[in-house]
Formats: sequence, structure tokens, C-alpha cells
Amino acid sequence: KPPELPAVEASAETPRTYVVRAGDSLAGIAARVSVPQAQIVALNGIRNPDSIYEGQRLKLTPGSPAATAARGKEADEALTERIAESRVVAAADASESEPITVSEAREQGPSLVPGGAVPQASDPIDYTVAANGTVRVAAAETLGHYADWLGVSVATLRKLNNLQSGAQVALGRPVKLDFSRIPQEQFEQRRRAYHQTLQAEFFAGHRITGTEVYVTRRGDSLWSVTQRYGRVPAWLLQQYNPDIEFSTLQAGFEIVVPKIETLPEV
Repeated sequence: KPPELPAVEASAETPRTYVVRAGDSLAGIAARVSVPQAQIVALNGIRNPDSIYEGQRLKLTPGSPAATAARGKEADEALTERIAESRVVAAADASESEPITVSEAREQGPSLVPGGAVPQASDPIDYTVAANGTVRVAAAETLGHYADWLGVSVATLRKLNNLQSGAQVALGRPVKLDFSRIPQEQFEQRRRAYHQTLQAEFFAGHRITGTEVYVTRRGDSLWSVTQRYGRVPAWLLQQYNPDIEFSTLQAGFEIVVPKIETLPEV
């Protein structure tokens, strides 16, 4: 069940952006913030309504006409570049931190905690395709993503995997892919680039200040744990716990949860 309150990053009266949470759909977001779905699609260049992902920041309203007219293509490209290269903070100390670039944050990833409390690779998730033409579903991935990266329809993948219309793919489940349109290597590149962008956008606006351990209870899932801690994206929780099988989570598991702090907007 999606959270009742939207993650609006502006005043409640005139929200300008919305941060997608686990369980959100584009139609649900549009209804919740009283903005036409078509407007959200147009403002964010969304090609597939099923391809929104947790942690994605959606624009809800356009800028003023004057600002839009004054901002040309080159200015837009420069703004995009500044965002991509924006500074993020490595929390070497909760009160004293060193700024680093997004690319460095991507390389260090979950090790960006006081004292390097989690000495692991930046992204332990395997994004390659198996020999039998399947991938295991990672956090923040949907059939819509796979279809878009492959250049095929969602219906094609549903048929290939014997999935009924509307059925969701579970985290960790193997999904067979159709490489009739693009080679396997290109799919892997698109998949990895998607996750790198997802992580870069997150670290451009947040920093990790430490970790804590959560002991799972009966009925817990990846989604319920992320909801308990609010701002922790599912993909980040999965990165911190590469040995945990979230699709079969049981009571008594110890999960490392990063503590997240939102950086002030520049």
C-alpha cells in the first residue's frame, strides 16, 4: 500500500516536485497531488508510465513563462551537467565531512559511512545476463524497464515468462528476456546506466551519516523495511545487504540500514 502522504519537496499548497516511493504509480501520484498525469508525463519526458522508479524526482509544475523563455537549450544542458557533477558529501564524521563528486560517490557507494563501516564494493548487484538469457530482478526494476531497454513490449515479456496481465515481478525472481531487437551487451549497458543515474541523483541530494542494524520481524519485506526508515531507497538497502535474500525474508535477520540525511538545496 503506497504511503498516504506524497513526498512533496515544496509547500503543500503549490508542490513543484515529487519523489517517487515504493508502491507508487504514475496515476496514483497524479491523483494524490491533483496534477494531470499527462502534465507529469510531458514535464519529465516519460515514455513509459510503468517505468518510474523509487527515488526518482518528478517535476509537477513548469517554471514561470518568463523563466522558461529565458532558459534556452544550452542553459538546460548546462544545468543538467551541473546536476550530474554536483557535489555530494562523504560522512567521514557526522559533524565534519569532506565533499566529493558524484562519480567518486558512485565508486565508493555504501562505504561512505563514518570510518568506512561497510567496506564493500559500491554496487554488489550483478547486472549481467545469465547464460540462459535471464536476469534476476533488482530493486527499482520493473517489466516496463526491461521492455524499454530491450525495445520490445511488456506483453512480449509477460508471454515469455508466463505472467498474467497486471502481475508484478518479485525482487530476486529470474526473468527471461527477448534479445530479438538489441544484443545482450547493449541491454546490460542500459541497465547499468539506469542504476548509475539512479544512484547519482540520490547522492546529489543526500548523504549517508552512519548505519544501524534492524532485526526483521515476521511479515517483514524489503518494502516494509524501507517504509519503516522513510528515506532509504530499496536499491540502497539491497546494496548494503548483498547476502540477504529479500524475496524470502524471515524473522530474525539482521539488516544493515544506512542513516540518510537530506542535503540542503543549493
